[in-house]
Amino acid sequence: ALLATPEGPLPADGTVSDLPPLDGPGGLERWSQDVRLAVLTWELGECLSFEKSPPPNTAQLQWNAQPLVTIERPSMNVLRQQAQATFDASHGLMAAGNHEKRMSEILTQITPPIAYWSSVIALHPDRTPKTLELIHLALMLGTSVVLRFKHALACPRPFEVNARCMPHILTPAHSALPSGHATESSSASMLLAHLLSSDS
Repeated sequence: ALLATPEGPLPADGTVSDLPPLDGPGGLERWSQDVRLAVLTWELGECLSFEKSPPPNTAQLQWNAQPLVTIERPSMNVLRQQAQATFDASHGLMAAGNHEKRMSEILTQITPPIAYWSSVIALHPDRTPKTLELIHLALMLGTSVVLRFKHALACPRPFEVNARCMPHILTPAHSALPSGHATESSSASMLLAHLLSSDS
């Protein structure tokens, strides 16, 4: 159905009089943020590939067929030692009565801790929308890379190795290594450091 004004039909001429250039970057300004992020994530990942490296238990991210990041999967013995260290650290926090004090921060960081970062450097959707969008783009690309490594390395989580490790929150349904939270934090900090140094 077409809308009509009280005086009659709306004029036939629309706001677009000609087709834009095919695959032109100018169109990005017209799309919603989620569409822009999807398009740009595709562009950033176009030259990325993933390979199992010749050394055993090694996975590699490549850029234009050149090695970019290589991760060797730790042995089961190392994972057992890390699980024990996780238990010891958690037990120490509980014994000192500090465990509950950390829960609010833990819950804040279940999703990307944008609110936590915003409190440090005054990010706000109304004042810094483009910066936040750039952070989201970096996180989307980082998540894709991390999950691909997690799938390949398939490292069990501490509670799967040591039954005394009891998570206080539901653990994600993917493997332990590499750390998604560490990837998020390092990606955001490197990006923000670059933006702040460029601004000075």
